[in-house]
Amino acid sequence: MEEYSDDSVKIRNLEDSDAEYLSQYLMEPEVLAFYPMSNMAEVQESIKIWKQYGRRGNAFTAEVNHKPAGMAIIYVNTFKKLSRQALFAIVVGDKYRGKGVGTKLMKHIMYKAKHTFGIYNLHLEVYDGNPAISLYKRLGFTEYGVHENFMREQTSDKKRKKIMMEIDLRTIEV
Repeated sequence: MEEYSDDSVKIRNLEDSDAEYLSQYLMEPEVLAFYPMSNMAEVQESIKIWKQYGRRGNAFTAEVNHKPAGMAIIYVNTFKKLSRQALFAIVVGDKYRGKGVGTKLMKHIMYKAKHTFGIYNLHLEVYDGNPAISLYKRLGFTEYGVHENFMREQTSDKKRKKIMMEIDLRTIEV
C-alpha cells in the first residue's frame, strides 16, 4: 500500500466544518467496532465534545489534498493535579488507513501534548483486536493494564477487553 509523503499530509486545528467528515469516519463499521459508540445519536454527542476541544486548540485534523482524512483529540485536563497526563483519541478514514496519515497525526499530537500542553504521560484506551495497536507500539506506547470483558457487542454476547496503553513523553524526542 502506497504511503502519502509527509508533504502531502497537512495537520491543522480541527474546525467545526470537519464534523461532516468526523461523523462519516466514526460511523464506518470498522471504526464502530473499536469505539464505544453504536449509533448516530452517540456519534453526534461525541462530535460535540470533539468540536469543544477543537475550539480550545486540543483537536486536530489531518488533510490530504485539502480534504479531512483523520482527526485526533487530546483530552487536556484542567485540574492542576492531573495536568501532566492526558487521554487521546484518533480516527482515520477508511481510504486513508495504512498510508501514513495516522502516524503523522499521532506524531503531531505527541509533539503538541509535550511541547504545548506540558503533558508527560499520554495514554489511550483501545479495544482488543484494533489494528491501530501496532501503530501505538511502533511509536513507543506500552500496555499498562487490561480491563477484561469491558464492552459487550450489541449484536452478540461477545465481550471485548479494553487495553490501556501509555507513553512517557519525557523519555522520547518528538
